[in-house]
Parts: sequence; structure tokens; C-alpha cells
Amino acid sequence: MDLKTKLAFALVSACLLSMGALGSFTYLWADEMFLEDSQRRLGARAESRRSELAAVFEGWERVVHGLVARSRLPGLLASHLDRPGDASSPAALDQLLEDARAAADGMRRLTVVDASGRRVAGDRPAGAQPVSSASDPSADVAYAGVRLEDGEEVGVVFRAPIVRDGQRLGVLEAVFDAIALEAVGGPTPDVGTTGATTVVVPIAEAGGSGARRAHVFLGAPHAGSATDEARAPAEVAAAALEGREEIFERVGDSRGVEVMAATRRLADAGFGIVVQVDRAEVEARAERLLEDMRDLGAAVAAFAILGGTLLGFRLARPIHRLVEEVDRIRHGEIGLRLDVEGEDEVAFLAMSLNEFLDQLDRSSDLFQLGELNILLVDGDAQSRNLLQDLFRNWNMRPVLAEDEAAALRAIEQADENDPFQLIVIDESTTDTDSATLVAALRSSSGRVCPIIVLSPPEEGVGRDAAAKTGVGRVLPKPVVASHLMEAILDEMGVSAEGIASTTDVYLKKATPRKILLADDSALIRKVMIGFLENWGHQVVSVENGRLAVERVRAEPFDLVLMDVEMPELNGLEAVAAIRTQEAEGEHLPIIALTAEAMTGDRERCLAAGMDDYLAKPADPKTLYARIQRCPARVLASSGVDPSKE
Repeated sequence: MDLKTKLAFALVSACLLSMGALGSFTYLWADEMFLEDSQRRLGARAESRRSELAAVFEGWERVVHGLVARSRLPGLLASHLDRPGDASSPAALDQLLEDARAAADGMRRLTVVDASGRRVAGDRPAGAQPVSSASDPSADVAYAGVRLEDGEEVGVVFRAPIVRDGQRLGVLEAVFDAIALEAVGGPTPDVGTTGATTVVVPIAEAGGSGARRAHVFLGAPHAGSATDEARAPAEVAAAALEGREEIFERVGDSRGVEVMAATRRLADAGFGIVVQVDRAEVEARAERLLEDMRDLGAAVAAFAILGGTLLGFRLARPIHRLVEEVDRIRHGEIGLRLDVEGEDEVAFLAMSLNEFLDQLDRSSDLFQLGELNILLVDGDAQSRNLLQDLFRNWNMRPVLAEDEAAALRAIEQADENDPFQLIVIDESTTDTDSATLVAALRSSSGRVCPIIVLSPPEEGVGRDAAAKTGVGRVLPKPVVASHLMEAILDEMGVSAEGIASTTDVYLKKATPRKILLADDSALIRKVMIGFLENWGHQVVSVENGRLAVERVRAEPFDLVLMDVEMPELNGLEAVAAIRTQEAEGEHLPIIALTAEAMTGDRERCLAAGMDDYLAKPADPKTLYARIQRCPARVLASSGVDPSKE
């Protein structure tokens, strides 16, 4: 399985796992949400049914109150009581009660009794209780309970005193048909298709004294059951009659079906109200949501698989291309370099790999000095060893000779297929003049070979003699490494233009930075400026450390490239001065450039305040990468585009 497939698989797996976890959480949340919603509906509907039941009771009370408050009923009863033998008064009372019963909905019976409980007019009472003469004459309509009428029919009884001129004359008893209460109960579709409401009524058994009571359930079958009535469970009915307003989440009803139920109580009448819905219906709604979520999840999963695969391929494409290019390099395309796009980890990896490849491919080194075969003739062992280390740091192949004889032997023993390409002579090596030594070496080698002479300032080959004997350069001792490098470049025919033109095409335009270049070698400055400007940077160059300090003090820079060995003020001293003048919180990145590259130089530069270290000749890819690490702020804040200047 290749990388892009693994990445796509990982993205798809993460999406599916996330959706699975989200689906499980949502299902549990939906189940709990529907449960809470059902509980709220049951509670709200129970409150609503209690209000409806109270409205029915209030309507009955108003009817009874209207009858006893009418002037004819108290007057007719008073007339009857004043003239017991007059038959017209009872007849008038009977007619009045008959008219009232006909006019009132659901009224089963009206009866008038006197203070002793004796029926005066209306229907025969069913166990009417006498009114105590000690009762409050101002008492209003009172609920008197529920009883069975004619053995089966449920009647709701109200009584009201009949008062005239503050004197209680008797009692009006009104019995209403409980069919109105059954209308309050019955199917309750707003809590579910299986929703039902039951009104639980305490009632005295017929023929009893009223001490032993039974429960009568008023209500119709719920919509989910065509034959069996959804009677409330006994424990739920008892809770309703006791006034415990609760939610029962799971309880069996009269059908043996698990239901959810809510209880309420009408305090004035002592009636209980039970609103219930089948538990299976609540759970079925959550199950339907789960099914919908499964369908949605399947659609989203398909999208996630497709999207994750495409995204995985997209994200893995730069890595896959990097792998392909590395494979081409492994199969022989040594000169291939990886494309560097963007500033992410893949670009950093490609840039780092390019740097590594450049280190391996010194044959195409920028300065064309890799593997240069040099004959070094120097009689001083210490000087000879120092120069040997310097040449090796520059990736050259020095062969050492301590005198003229050793030099001639080295030339004779040299492989004709790998002759010396450059001869460096310390003038103090020979007792004769250096011109004679140069002529002898030239004659022995049998070919034109560039020669550089190192000479004390007060001695050395004259210019005319040097020109006649073929000496290309005469450098004063002690030799400055950068000057020696400049002389070698010149003798090997490497021009600044040629160096700059060898910049590999993979080095793209970088984010422009303002860079200060400090180096005492005009050739090195010219080469470095060519690189930096090709990459889009703005470059200011100076030839010594003193000028570098002054320019840093005068204007801002993103980076300083500082040669270590310079006149007036060397690189280490210049860095110390720059660090001293920096304000608190400021830090200017400074990269050391040194042609000597001796052991301990890096530590010495970093200890002096440098941020990084590069040996000259600086490899352009390495230099490019080091510059990229430095922030680009100066030109961005000023809006300057170096490419347009």
C-alpha cells in the first residue's frame, strides 16, 4: 500500500469513526430527548385536562347558583312553607324545576328539600341528607360527591341553600350526568396515537354508608386500541387521587401494556387525572429517527469515502512526486534536483535533500573547485599544515612538498591522467630566487600550469619577472584566506558572471529580504550579489567591518552576511559592536562567512554573537536555505519590491 493510499484510507477511517461516534451519541441523545419530550407533553396535557375538568365543575356550579339566586324559587318555597295546604305552590315549584332541568345540559335531577330534609318538589332524592339548621346561611354552592344513579349511571351531586331575607328555607340538590367528565377523558392524540386520559373518581358503593369507597374510571378507549380500554394502572390512579403529581416512565396499564403516565388532581372535587401513552410509541419515534440517521449516515459515509480518497490523493501528491523524483535519482539521474514549492514540511524536505545531493556531487560545485589537484611547496611545517587544512576544507586535493627537490619529485610521480592543476609556492622554501624555482617547476611539469607565489611583503617576485616566468599571482604573507580564494578563482578562469550563471534553476525567487553583505574581496562580493539579487533580495555591500557597523546603525536589515577576516574591523569585532547597539528585544540575524573553516571556527563565531556559520565558497543551495530561515520584515513593511527597482 503506497503512501497516498494509506493517507486516503486514514482520512476515510477517521471520517467513518467520527460519524459512528457522532451517530451513537446522537441516537442516545435522541432517545433521551424523545423521552423528555414525551414527559413534557404528558405533563402539559395533564394540566390542560385538569383545567378542562375544573371548567366543567365551574359550569355546573354556575347553573346551580343561578337557580337558587332566582327570586321565584325562594319565593315559591317560602309561600309553600307559609301555606302547607295550598297545592299550587308545590305544583309551581315542580314546573320551575322541570323547566330548569330541560334548559341545563346534562342535568339528571333537581330536588328541593326543606330544612328537615323532606322533599318539597322535584325528583325523589336518592339518599338526600338533611340540612342542618346550624349551617351558615351564606354558604354557596357545594360539591356533594359522586354516586351511582339507578345502580349504574354516575351522577355528580351539588347542593346549595335556598335563602330568603337571610333565612334558610331549604336545600336545592342538583345531579349532573358524568358524561361530561368522560368527554374530558378518552383519546389524547396530542401526546401520541396511543395517548389516553382517564378521570379517576372516588365513589361510595350503592347501599353503603360511604365509608367504603371504590374507584370509577371515566374515559374512552385510546386511538391505538379499538376494543380494550386503556385504564390507568392502580398505583398510578392511587397517586392521582392522593394528589401526587408525578411522571411514571414505565408502568403496566389494564391491558398489560407498558406506558408512560402523568398524574394530576382536581383538589376541590378530589378527582384524579391520568394521561398516558404507550412506551413502545415513544421508543418507535426514536427508532424512526435512528433509521433516518442511518440513511443520512450512509449518504455521508459515501461522500466521506469519496471526499477522503480525493483529499488523501491531493495531500499525498507532493510526497508522491517527491518519492518519484528520489527514485529517478536512485536510478542514475544524479544531476536531478527536487522542485521546492511553498514553505511546508515537504518543501523543507526537498530543500534539505537537494543540499545533501549537492554535498555528494562536488564535481558540479558552484565554484568549479571541487577535487582541484594542487601542489603546495612550503618549507615551514606549520604553515604547510595550515594551508593543507584550508585546501581540504575547500574540497581540494593538496600534495605537500617541503623543498624544491620534493616538489620536482612530486611532479615526476604525478599521474599523467591526473596532473597538478595549480601550484602554490611559498617563496621562503628555496635559497634561490622564486623565479628560478618557478621556471624549474614549469620545465619539469611540461605543461602550462597556473602558479601562485606567497611572499613576504618586503621580498618576492617582481611583476615583470612574474610575467616572464608565468606566475599568475603574488600574495603577501601572512596570506588572507579570502584573498587566496580570490586568486585561485582568477587563476582557474572562473569569472563572477560564470559563477552567478551556474545557479541551479530549482532555486526559485524567494521572499525578498534586505541583506547587508560585508566582505573585503571584491570578487566574492560580486559573486554573492549575483546570487542574492537573482533570488529577489535587495543587497547592500561593504568592504570592512567598520562600514558594516555603520550601515546597521543607519538602516534596518533582515540579515547580515559577515566575512570573518576583514581589514579595519574584522567580522567578530563587528558583530560584537552590532550586538552592543541593539535595543532590548531586538536581534539581527548574522551569518558568518569564512574561507579558513578551521577546527573551532564555528564555535568561535557563535560565541562572538553570530547566528550561523558558512564556509566559503558558500554552496548556493545551502546559502539559499539558510537565508530562507530568516524572517522577511523590512521590505514587507516598507512595500518595496526589489525586482522593480
